[in-house]
Amino acid sequence: LRTGSFALHQAEQHPMWLKEARYGEHTPETIEYDVSSLVFRHRTPLHPTRLRDQLDVWAQDPIVLRAKGIAYLATPRGWDHQCILSLAGRAATLLPGPLWWASIDRSEWPAGLEQAIEPLWIDGQGDRQNELVIIGRGMDDVQIIKALEACLLTSEELKQPWDSFKDPFLSDWLRQEEAAVLELNNHNHDHHDHDHCDSS
Repeated sequence: LRTGSFALHQAEQHPMWLKEARYGEHTPETIEYDVSSLVFRHRTPLHPTRLRDQLDVWAQDPIVLRAKGIAYLATPRGWDHQCILSLAGRAATLLPGPLWWASIDRSEWPAGLEQAIEPLWIDGQGDRQNELVIIGRGMDDVQIIKALEACLLTSEELKQPWDSFKDPFLSDWLRQEEAAVLELNNHNHDHHDHDHCDSS
């Protein structure tokens, strides 16, 4: 079942994790190159502008090698959808992912889901959360966590309407949505042509 939580087993397919697993073959790269990873989990939404600024900083920082996971973004679209965060090298993106289960009517939930996500569920918030994996070289975990915590909404910002926050990711989201609609239309068109050929 998709519980809405970022699966670490997916992140473990990344070469950095594969290297970390090769103990006994030679000196582990985590020791040789001082590569480490951490997981950041928090239920408070992220401020879109501060997150964008932080990603831009990390994109120029040789210490942070990779970041990926699910972000809970304080925007109208971030309320409905998981946000898929990816940082690799100097390229950072935050694109729409699946709907949060909290955004889907319970009548459409698969059997057993309610029990499966009960540990994640918070009344009024549902399964919305941040779960990010950061990989770095010579990384100061405390500073990384502080940087991410600084991106979280403050208690005062939590009282504000989310459409009042500037959304620097919106243009990328709109392009992604337009591409998805175009792909669906092309698929439907191809399917219609195929049916027409079969009937002729």
